[in-house]
Amino acid sequence: MRVNIFLLILVVAGTLAVTYVLNQPVRPTVQEVPVSTIQPVEAYPLAPDLLLTSVRKETFHLYDFKGKIILVNFWASWCVPCVIEFPQMLALAEKEPDRLVFLAVSVDASTENIERFIARLDDESRARLNLPNVHIIHDPDKKISQDVFQTVRYPETLVIGSDLTLREKIIGASEDFSSEEFRARLMEKFHE
Repeated sequence: MRVNIFLLILVVAGTLAVTYVLNQPVRPTVQEVPVSTIQPVEAYPLAPDLLLTSVRKETFHLYDFKGKIILVNFWASWCVPCVIEFPQMLALAEKEPDRLVFLAVSVDASTENIERFIARLDDESRARLNLPNVHIIHDPDKKISQDVFQTVRYPETLVIGSDLTLREKIIGASEDFSSEEFRARLMEKFHE
């Protein structure tokens, strides 16, 4: 009888121990990922002359914008930082219509996603989409973002100087593109 009670206590204790261990929350391995990184490009390579088509069916070459700073922003409608950053870039484009071009390259799978994204913008931002220096480009196959510029995380912004050289790569969303500080730095460093 003592043996049976001992075995019963042992089984109950073992069951409780196993249950306790199995009910512990799984602690995933956490890798620190930088929220943003600004990578200045040291050698200033010439940007490739791409033939681009906007969602409005406008066709142009990247080199058509020589003499202006070109911000090439890779974004997606599902990217939370992109939702914050997009109106800031539109505001910057409005402040610098003669010296800056904003190329918003969406990697969304469908144009319907782009349209839904635009519909959620505030009225002021939607009005800025009609600026002559703002172009939305759809890159569903990622031929521009990944194949040409090796961009795989979003948002990512390339700053191409007025001399068409790649000057800076901004990974993530730490910049306030609508701030006066960013605009002044951009005009001072990259417009010649």
